[in-house]
Amino acid sequence: MQEDTLFSNITDVPTDPIFGINDRFLKDTRINKINLTVGIFIEEDGKSALRLPSVRLAEEKINQIGDNKNYLPIDGDLEYVELTKKLIFGEGDISNIYGAQTIGGTSALRIIADFVKNEVAEHISIPDPTWENHENVFRRVGITIDKYPYPEGMYDHLSKLPAGTVVLLHAMCHNPTGHDLTKDEWEKLEILFRKHKLIPFFDTAYQGFGTGIQEDALPIRYFVERGHECFVAHSFSKSFSLYGERIGALFIVMKSPELVDRMRRNIRSLIRTTYSNPPRHGAHIVKLVLQTANLRNMWELEVDHARNRMQSLRKIFSQKLREKMPNRTFAYLDEGHGFFCLLGLTNGQIDRLRDEFAIYTAGRSRVNLTALNNKNIDYVVESISKVIV
Repeated sequence: MQEDTLFSNITDVPTDPIFGINDRFLKDTRINKINLTVGIFIEEDGKSALRLPSVRLAEEKINQIGDNKNYLPIDGDLEYVELTKKLIFGEGDISNIYGAQTIGGTSALRIIADFVKNEVAEHISIPDPTWENHENVFRRVGITIDKYPYPEGMYDHLSKLPAGTVVLLHAMCHNPTGHDLTKDEWEKLEILFRKHKLIPFFDTAYQGFGTGIQEDALPIRYFVERGHECFVAHSFSKSFSLYGERIGALFIVMKSPELVDRMRRNIRSLIRTTYSNPPRHGAHIVKLVLQTANLRNMWELEVDHARNRMQSLRKIFSQKLREKMPNRTFAYLDEGHGFFCLLGLTNGQIDRLRDEFAIYTAGRSRVNLTALNNKNIDYVVESISKVIV
């Protein structure tokens, strides 16, 4: 008989869906296994970039000048925050925007979620589908979660929400569908938000991987120009390939610059009781790249390369799928942006793809397109066609 302990009745929480699949992949002994799950940028040779050249040069410069290891302020490296703010909001007057460095995009989401729950609203509406961790983050702080269908039916659903509802929006490269709103659709959405007094909350994890670094920020800038107060959670993990550095930021747009100091004190109190203050190294890298002309030019070309690879793979993958299965439509792949697409497989087909063909996809058959290359794409397409029939 098992002896009772203090922890006998702890809640049995399900394994994280993405990392759980990855753990299963690592234990798979088949030599032909393919992992299409985790959202990291992968080159044609099947390897993720260890360090971007711009990052490597920035780190070399940091090593030469020395890197202070003292604590940062609670809300981080202020130069980094200001540079990131300009990258997102542009060069205009941004004195009414409070920003803080965070530990990746996830802590930006969590700190804002805490603030929303304490000060703004008891409920939030998130896209269905969306990144699987969104729901977990908001549920942890006790916010009531509503789900709006994305993209079909979203306008009708959002128009019925009560005034003051916070609504999560993917600013670019929607995860997991890859489907982004057009300029006209964003303008229609802004009118809806203004009419129904909804509060936008932008998640920006992929700036530069949609249509361009500046272009991807336009939806946020448009809402701000139209007078909306809003929240932004930002991550550099993808665009700088700094996955392990966990470097991000949060921003809160207010109507009056006079409120910034009060907001700063409030957000600092949340950060102080969560992780106290953020780490230095990732912020130092990003700051140095963004404020050094040759490094910034290099980084922007690196982002262009990654985006072009994603878009090229979309077209190749879509074409090969259509050739193999001419009776099915895959045109939506061509129109998407960013890392991800959904294949539209059932749970049974996802299981077959994994069990019979050693191909791992995330929930709802989400695929990281950059995990495809010339050596595996034909096998992936052939395997998909076999589980679909």
